[in-house]
Amino acid sequence: MIDYTCRNCRHTFSRLVLRGEEEGPAVCPQCQNPRVLPARAPAGLFDGIAPFSSLSKDTN
Repeated sequence: MIDYTCRNCRHTFSRLVLRGEEEGPAVCPQCQNPRVLPARAPAGLFDGIAPFSSLSKDTN
C-alpha cells in the first residue's frame, strides 16, 4: 500500500501495489491531476525479518 498526496488539491489517497508489479503512474481520484507525491516509502511485508535459513542454523 502506498500513500500519495496530490500536489494540486492536497488530497491524500492510498493505492495497492503488489510486490513485483510496476508501480505505474498515479492520478488523484479527486481532481484527476497526475502530479502526485508518495507520502511515505512502501514497507515490504517481510523487510527486517531474518531469512528462515539463518534462523534454522544450530548455533551450539
